[in-house]
Amino acid sequence: LQWDRTRRGNHSSGRNRAGREGVLWKISADDERRLDFYEGYPSLYGKETVEVKGKDGTLLPVMAYTMTEQFRENPARPSTGYLHGILTGCAEHGIEMDSVLDAVREAVRESADRELFQKRAPKMDEKQER
Repeated sequence: LQWDRTRRGNHSSGRNRAGREGVLWKISADDERRLDFYEGYPSLYGKETVEVKGKDGTLLPVMAYTMTEQFRENPARPSTGYLHGILTGCAEHGIEMDSVLDAVREAVRESADRELFQKRAPKMDEKQER
């Protein structure tokens, strides 16, 4: 799980993370269209088929929203409300919250590092040679 900053706010992206727990939902085509709008598809999130392992060990191909390249490398702290929703979902489904909280701590650290670098980086105007 990783938090990424966009113009619309901060969003989670659970990319390529083996051993993560989650919840699968069976959705209709209408549900998917509504989710597309909610998730900002196709500009904020794309869709990928990923393979997940069920509790019984069965491998299942499922559709997952994954953050697009332009937003992926911009870590940011999630909003309080968004994080609360994810942690509530974890609690409701018996999923450990440690990986979520670790991802938040990492995003806060990376965001602070980026802001510090931006404040210390010398400003160059167009007339200065590189």
